[in-house]
Amino acid sequence: MVKWQRLITASTAFSVIKKDIDSGRLSHAYMIESGDSEVVDSFITLVAMTLYCESGNACGECIECRKIAENNNTNIFRLKGQDKSGNLKVEDVALMIESTYVKPLEDNYMIYAIERGEKMSPQAQNKLLKTLEEPVGNTLILIGTTNSYSMLDTVKSRCKKLTVGRFPIEEVACELPQYGEDEVKRAYEITGGIASKIETLLTANRDLIAEYDGVRDVLKRLKSSKDVPSIVAEMGKIDKEYVNKFIDILEIVFAAALKDPLSGGEAGGISRMSIVNIENIINKSREKLHFNCRPQGVMDYLLLGILEVKFRCR
Repeated sequence: MVKWQRLITASTAFSVIKKDIDSGRLSHAYMIESGDSEVVDSFITLVAMTLYCESGNACGECIECRKIAENNNTNIFRLKGQDKSGNLKVEDVALMIESTYVKPLEDNYMIYAIERGEKMSPQAQNKLLKTLEEPVGNTLILIGTTNSYSMLDTVKSRCKKLTVGRFPIEEVACELPQYGEDEVKRAYEITGGIASKIETLLTANRDLIAEYDGVRDVLKRLKSSKDVPSIVAEMGKIDKEYVNKFIDILEIVFAAALKDPLSGGEAGGISRMSIVNIENIINKSREKLHFNCRPQGVMDYLLLGILEVKFRCR
C-alpha cells in the first residue's frame, strides 16, 4: 500500500481528480499542494496507479500498480533535481519537455510528474509554460508543491489546483496504532498535523517537546549577530549529529508554520516569507555537514543566515 493511501484517497482533492478520470475529462495539468512532501509524492503515485490500474482503483496489487510502485513504468517520468539540494534547473525541465513528444508504449497517458515544484527556479518554470499552454495529446502533467507561493502565477493559472489539507487527528492516529493517543496528539500539535512529520517525531525516540520548544526559543532570541556566539555556547558540545538533529527540528517548526497556505503564521518571530527563503540556507548547511565541515562553523553559518533573511524579509 502507498504511504497514507487510505487518507489521501478519502480526501476532497483526490475525489476531484478521480471524478475527472472516471468521466474522461482529465485536465492536461494539475498542481497538487500539501504542506507534507510525502503526501504530495504519494498523491502523484496514486493518480498514476488509478490511471493504469487494472481495476481503476489503485489496488496496489496488479502488475501495473506494482510496476508504478517500483518506478518501472516507462510511461511515467518523475522529475527530480540532480544536485544535493534537489533544485530543478532549466536544463532539468528542458529534458522533461523533450520527452513529452514521445508517444506512450501502450494506449494510455504519458505522465510527467514534477514532485518538488517549489524547487524550480523562475527560469525553469518559464521554460514549462509553452508545454502547459500547448500540451501534447494523452499527456498529463502533475506538479507537486509544498508551497504554491513559490510558483509563478503564469504556471498556476495553467493548472487545475488541488489542495490536500491536514488529515483529522483521529485518522492519523488510526494509521499509527503503535503509539498512544496522547503521543500522537502532542506530535500532531507540534507539527501542525503534517502526517510524515508526526511519524518522524514519534519514531525519533527523544525528548521531542523539549527540543521543539528549544529551537523555537533560539529563533525568538536571534535578534542580532551578537546573539549568535552566546546561543551557540549554550548549546554545549556541537557535533555533526547535534547539528543534523537541530536542522530536523527546525524544519518541523517551519513546516508547522507553513501548514496552512492561507494563514499568516510565523515561527519564533520569523515570517512566512522568511521561512521560504531560509530553505536554501538549510540545504546548504546540510551540504556542508555532508562534506565534513566543522559542525560549530555550520551552526554559525545556519544561524547567521537565518538572521540575515529574517531582517531582509521584514
